[in-house]
Amino acid sequence: MKMGQDMLVKILLTLPPKTLMRFKCVSKWWFALINNPGFVSKHLSNSANNNLTTLHVFLARLVVQRQHEEEEEEEEEENPECNSTTKEETEEVLSLLEFCKDDDNTDDEHSNSCSLVGVQDIIIPQSLIQKIGVPEQRFSIQGHCNGIVLLSSESSLVLCNPGIGEFNCIPDEPCLPIWPLDQPDDHDGQEHMETGFHTGFGYDPVSNEYKVVTFTTYFQEVDEHCWRFLSRHKAVVYTMGCDFWEEINTDSLETETTLFWPEYFQMSFKGMCYWLGYEQDKELFPFDVVGYRFRANGKLIISFDTSREVFHGIPLPSELQPLNRSNHLYLKLTVWNESVAFFALGVDDRRYPEPYEMWVMDDDFKGAWTKHFTIEGTDDQIRRSGLVALWGDECLMVDSDGHVVFFNLCTKKLKHIPIEPEDKDNFVVYVNSIVSVMGRSHRLRRIENTCSDKDEDAMVVVDGKRESCRRLYSYSVWAIPPADVSHRIKKLMEGLQAEFGGPKIEPHIPILGSIQMMSREDALNKFRFAPMDDIVAKVDRVVTKNYYHQCVSLLMDRKLFENAQRWSYHFGFYNSSMPYLSLLYGKLTEEERKKAGEIVNILDESITSLTFPITHFALYEIDNDDRSLKSWTKIAESSR
Repeated sequence: MKMGQDMLVKILLTLPPKTLMRFKCVSKWWFALINNPGFVSKHLSNSANNNLTTLHVFLARLVVQRQHEEEEEEEEEENPECNSTTKEETEEVLSLLEFCKDDDNTDDEHSNSCSLVGVQDIIIPQSLIQKIGVPEQRFSIQGHCNGIVLLSSESSLVLCNPGIGEFNCIPDEPCLPIWPLDQPDDHDGQEHMETGFHTGFGYDPVSNEYKVVTFTTYFQEVDEHCWRFLSRHKAVVYTMGCDFWEEINTDSLETETTLFWPEYFQMSFKGMCYWLGYEQDKELFPFDVVGYRFRANGKLIISFDTSREVFHGIPLPSELQPLNRSNHLYLKLTVWNESVAFFALGVDDRRYPEPYEMWVMDDDFKGAWTKHFTIEGTDDQIRRSGLVALWGDECLMVDSDGHVVFFNLCTKKLKHIPIEPEDKDNFVVYVNSIVSVMGRSHRLRRIENTCSDKDEDAMVVVDGKRESCRRLYSYSVWAIPPADVSHRIKKLMEGLQAEFGGPKIEPHIPILGSIQMMSREDALNKFRFAPMDDIVAKVDRVVTKNYYHQCVSLLMDRKLFENAQRWSYHFGFYNSSMPYLSLLYGKLTEEERKKAGEIVNILDESITSLTFPITHFALYEIDNDDRSLKSWTKIAESSR
């Protein structure tokens, strides 16, 4: 009997979710088995391995619905001049597609052999629609993880597993205010203020929980291409098993001079969530004072560790920085050979044809990239297509006409699929699973997630050639005040730290922050030949902000900003951050920041009239995750 049960379990593990749900009714033993967390985990593992030959895609697609005859007759009675031909209307439907590779294709092993073998439309329960409170609710697909899909509407977030027909409406998030609390209600230009909500979804292998992360960006629109941040990011995490929201720390989205701005969620993989986003300079001054334009420094990848609940900024390869800074770069993240990868394409019309490139990241999440291949000579239709998934040699894409196609990387041939998606971004690759979205009763077993470290200068093989794959670092150029000025400023810092705490800071002005280079040698060479002009720093006023690195600082006048631009251009960056000298790092309440500003004026009444020459510069290798600053290392210095 035992052998029979073992064989039965092996057979059941190969069955699709819909069949397993029906088989729960066979007996109590079958019901208990299919609900067992170990069985759920093994079934998920089998489904993931089966994706090598079978691909499932969950999408919102457009279907044509013919008008019913009764409706046509009613319409003709109301409007006799109406054309009596059958009318067609387009309707949006959530569907699960199944693709298989054709093993009978023996003429060419690389030819397009993908076929659409199944389409299952997903019906959202009326009880859920009524609970949300909006009829005919339309949903956007936010993300997917282990068979669970996160859907969003204008008012709600819904977790669903389309394979087993389960839906769970997430409770409203109670922590994120629409308006930043540290801004007065009568803030100037409030009518142009916007709050951006961005969401991701993934699995935490340490706590064995599924998590939804949502964060807000508070900014004010100055003109069509210009914004300024009003407050630091706020973020919350929903844990599915506990069914509650909790606010989390967002310090890791902030560097000395910039903010990371996650925008487009891409995927979850090995306990990490990934967004495409921007690195943007902080603004520490009113816009109308200097008439200054606020701009992004370029795209980057932002990850979220679901276990530690910490964000990280991952810079792009240096070869892509020229296109990145000019905002002519299309990116799409994917998974290739159990590694994070992305497709990159230049979209500058003046430089066609640019090749498609695929870059693969080392598995230590430190931002070391290797170019895996380049697709030369792609036609305009492919170049303007949106990538959905990479499946062996096949790219699943939505072409410029809005149709689903497979593009073979080897033969460069297209195969059209008779599916019209609602939007080229409303797609996810789906893994068949029986993971429940109803909480702890169907939790997966804990899955260990280990990452092996790579050598700093590891050699990799690309297209038969060995290429170096070096880790990227972050650097900052500091302007160092003279000794007498530093002594005076340190007394201010000690007085503030005695009251509010915080790490010890060496007095400095970040002339250029968050520099991302391929190696220390690159940064050193740039620094050695940097312009060493006469610079005079003048304090404009004391500033307090809701940023960790600029909690209390001395804002310098615009003349220093103009001199600092020469350093920016020399390093190949555009620095739009107004120079400042921080007096205190920390997270204080609005009342505490006000008190800190008063203490500065008490300790040094004439600090706002301070003027001093800058003759000494230093290059620091920095770790923005280290709030103690103990790992920040000076690697070069220069004096006039």
